[in-house]
Amino acid sequence: MKKPIPLSIVTKISKILAALSILFLVASRGLAPGMLAVVFLIAALITAVGDIIFIILFYRCPHCGGFLRTRYQHHYCPHCGNYLI
Repeated sequence: MKKPIPLSIVTKISKILAALSILFLVASRGLAPGMLAVVFLIAALITAVGDIIFIILFYRCPHCGGFLRTRYQHHYCPHCGNYLI
C-alpha cells in the first residue's frame, strides 16, 4: 500500500494552485492584451480544474481514505475518528 501524501503538503499545494489560478485570471483581465489574455484565461481555468482534481484525489484521511471536506477545522476524521495532524 502506498503511503499517502501528508495533509499539510496537500493543503500547501492546493493553496499554491489556487493562487496561480487567481494570478493567471488577474493577468488575463488587466495585464495582457489581445490573444495573450486568452492564453492567460485558459491557463487560469486549467489550474483551477487541476486544483479541484488534486483536492478530490488527495485530500483524504491518511488512515481510512475517507474524503475530507475542504477547510476542515477539526483534528479528527469524521469517518473513522482517528487523529489527522
